[in-house]
Amino acid sequence: MAGAEGLDYIIKKAEESAVQKFKNQNKVLKRFKKPGLKVYKAITRKGLSGAELSEKSGVSPEELAEIVSFMEKAGMVELEAGEVKGEKAPKREERKEEKKEEEKPAPRAPPREELPPAAPPRLPPRAPIGINISPEITGRNQRVSAIQPPASGKPPSAPALPSRAPPAAPPKFQPRIPPRGVSEEIRPISEEEMGREERIPEERIRPPKAEEKEIEEKPAAREEEEGIKPLEFEEEKKPVAPRVPPRAPPRTPPEEISPPPRAPRAPPPQAPPEAPEAEEEYLTPSEKAIKDRYGEVGLKVYGFIDGQRTAEQIMRETGVTEAQLIEMLDFMEKKGIIRLEHPERRRAPPPPPRAAAPMAPPGAAPPGMAPPIGPQLRPPAGAVQAPKTMFSPMVEEKPELGAQISDKELASVSLDIPTKTTKDIIAEIRAKAQVMLKFGKDYVKAFELMDGKRDVVDLTLQLKLPLYKIYDVLKFLQELKVIMLKPSAREDIRRKYGEDGYSVYKKYGREGVLLYQLIGKEMSLKEMAALTTLEPSKVIDMFLFIHKLLGIELPIDEEVLRERLGIKKEEKKPPPA
Repeated sequence: MAGAEGLDYIIKKAEESAVQKFKNQNKVLKRFKKPGLKVYKAITRKGLSGAELSEKSGVSPEELAEIVSFMEKAGMVELEAGEVKGEKAPKREERKEEKKEEEKPAPRAPPREELPPAAPPRLPPRAPIGINISPEITGRNQRVSAIQPPASGKPPSAPALPSRAPPAAPPKFQPRIPPRGVSEEIRPISEEEMGREERIPEERIRPPKAEEKEIEEKPAAREEEEGIKPLEFEEEKKPVAPRVPPRAPPRTPPEEISPPPRAPRAPPPQAPPEAPEAEEEYLTPSEKAIKDRYGEVGLKVYGFIDGQRTAEQIMRETGVTEAQLIEMLDFMEKKGIIRLEHPERRRAPPPPPRAAAPMAPPGAAPPGMAPPIGPQLRPPAGAVQAPKTMFSPMVEEKPELGAQISDKELASVSLDIPTKTTKDIIAEIRAKAQVMLKFGKDYVKAFELMDGKRDVVDLTLQLKLPLYKIYDVLKFLQELKVIMLKPSAREDIRRKYGEDGYSVYKKYGREGVLLYQLIGKEMSLKEMAALTTLEPSKVIDMFLFIHKLLGIELPIDEEVLRERLGIKKEEKKPPPA
């Protein structure tokens, strides 16, 4: 991709992990300095066009094309074909003018010549027809006499229109009625009746439509099917009483037969107590070895080994004897679980060369077999006691990782796993209330997450709370005797955080492991330091060591890191020897 042609594409970031991200930034910064780093940080996974990227990063298109070409060849970005943005949007004034033109009403079309509505066709008026309707009612039957022409010899003024009379079908069962006389049936229509009939509107004498004819024919056909009976022939229906089923005779209960006596059942086998497998799931390999050898007492002793308690304090809190404690400590030291520090041995001068022992008289005890001193274990009051021995988890050091840390720092490097020691709900509620009053609501969640599996680094990453603040809460809960701290074994740390994380732990302890986990997240160096420790200069040493361990060259020096953390030059401390 040469020139500015690459700006016509959509540029997307193609990194897969945090380590790859740091390597890509290192390459770009080494080749193009700060402009290259600005361009790489401006690119997103969704993609940007060349113009957007140039505007966002503040780099000229010619220089941007060269940088994008380098990143494409190195596999840092992906290019996809996309549309190039057109010209800039028109100004507001031009938009307003276009909007006004659009809002102007369109010119109306010339009105058409309105034509007068067409007059409906006129039909010749119909002359009224003289009819004579004389209903005769007998019972429920009705009769309508046929239309008779007037008796007078005067013809009607208009020709009579043929009227369609609906065919009246006689019912099937109809009583016989004697015929009437002719004089009663047919009679002439008087002039008054003729004038009254002329006033009848045409609607009453118009022939029925097809729909009305169908409606009239349907009830007639239904009457023919069902048949019409006169009232005198209908038999009165007697009310029928509802049929009640006969009641069944009451059943006699069968004689009760006592069941045969059963043999007494054997008591069900009691469920065994809590399976040890469920408990062993939460134990580390070191804790399992201690439990197999010394049981719960050995785990309790191991839990109190924190680099601060002495042997007398451990014996007093666990209730073990001095011989048992020495045996347990020797076992843990041989297994590589702990390391015993003896300051008096290192500080004591070498013993002077011994002179030849004189020959013992006959009957005396041989040299080296002197009788034991009495049961007194403590030295006399005037004797100078050697400093007490402290115990802490073993921290292995390699020469290439730097000098060994001091005894005071040894207690602060262990990666502890907090475990609740009480199952009393009231004690937990009281502890939560005291933590909320002293530290706040966020740290109550830390107490709820203590399940014997999560270590302090897990709690810090999950809650985004400073590591040293969490240890303040742990110390407070230890005083309430609701939790205990178990240092993680080296095998567990190597398995959980990998070889690189284990190397950082051996150099800087739990703070180094936390910073190792934070590198690669969307956080600034200042935010990482705030979660890790109160000493910013220590963060710089750990930061440089982790990048050197990962094989990533930092394009910035130590002074730039100090400026980002706000450390003045006067506060610069010499590196540890």
